[in-house]
Amino acid sequence: MASTIIIKNGTSSQSPTSLVAGELGINTTTGTLFYGTEGVSNKVSSSFTFSRVSSSGAIYMSQSAGTGNNVVIRDTSGKLITDVIDGAVWGATGAVLTTQMDEVEIESTATAPNWTVGIASTATTATTATNVTATANNTANETVYLTHVDGVSGGQGIETDTGLTYNPASNYITASGGILAQGTAGIYADKIRRASDSSTTTLIKLNDEHVKIYAGSNTAEAIGVQNQAVKVSGSLHVESPTGGHITASGDISSSGAVEASTVTAGSFIGTPIILEQLSIYATSVNGSTPEYRCGSGAGIESGNWNANIGDREAPTANEALHGLLLPFKMKNISLKATARSQAGGAPALWLYTGSRVNGTSNYSVGWAASASCGVVGSGNGAYNIDITGSLAFDTRTEDDTLFLYVSNQTAATDTFRITVIIYGEKAE
Repeated sequence: MASTIIIKNGTSSQSPTSLVAGELGINTTTGTLFYGTEGVSNKVSSSFTFSRVSSSGAIYMSQSAGTGNNVVIRDTSGKLITDVIDGAVWGATGAVLTTQMDEVEIESTATAPNWTVGIASTATTATTATNVTATANNTANETVYLTHVDGVSGGQGIETDTGLTYNPASNYITASGGILAQGTAGIYADKIRRASDSSTTTLIKLNDEHVKIYAGSNTAEAIGVQNQAVKVSGSLHVESPTGGHITASGDISSSGAVEASTVTAGSFIGTPIILEQLSIYATSVNGSTPEYRCGSGAGIESGNWNANIGDREAPTANEALHGLLLPFKMKNISLKATARSQAGGAPALWLYTGSRVNGTSNYSVGWAASASCGVVGSGNGAYNIDITGSLAFDTRTEDDTLFLYVSNQTAATDTFRITVIIYGEKAE
């Protein structure tokens, strides 16, 4: 048979203040239940203990999360929060969650709850993580340690080594041991410097197809290697227990002296060569025409420079016999001369180069250099005529003949006596 339990009730904020033990009361506005406690006359309590609570809707609690590890409540934003979820609730031992969850869906099963959880933060303790949150550190002047693992796959413990560090401010990686690179890739770097040296001392620069070695200064290149050639700025000393040797299949060039007890080579580039020494006597050189005289430094016509060249760029076959033959390609061809002239004369010397053509009656030559001592005053003074320094020139590959002409730079007719030496350097 049905029975009805009648309880006291109140409205608004009214709550019962005295109830007989076991007597129930309810606040009809808030829905709060009260009962009279046993053993204390008229004592009222609102705390209840249930072995199981089921609901077709939501269950709400208004107090803060408990500290007994077994209270889960829904806060004002609708999220479930707790201090610690007791393992006994979820069928395991120990705490399984210590932070706030964004969303919890519970689907009852016969054995245990099925959870789909969106976590608002990271777990306090995790054995395996699929990812971590990284933060950029590009400028901190500090020592950080590069991490590594023992295996190539699977679960691995993160390890560090005090001998392998990195500084984000300097971008330097420091290894207390050596760096080993195997395979064809090698190690790529723009500069190599000893760690204990400053940035202004010895280093090796690896530029595009150019290796530069700086010793004692970062601005003085001591050794350079480029285009299969080695350049040494300074002295080169080759030493070994039995004496040093330099062997080269190509050229060895030096801007200074090369000292050796024995030098063996197919040829020596840069060796000074005297091409000709001449004593010139040219009479009645007409400067108004003008005339260009040529002559020879040997034979029966030696010293006689009275042959007038009709076209200094196209000497005839007979005139070409006065040319000087070049045994090989020359560089830095120079001339020094001392001249005397009748008063008012201005002797000038001209050098032309060209190539011999077999069986032809005319040569084709071109101007290379010229110089004059200016107008010679009265008296028997000697004047210098030099083609040196910036006036010196190199012969072309095809050049094998050299012509020297004498002219008068004034409109007068004068006689010249000139002593000349022509010299240069071997260029091949």
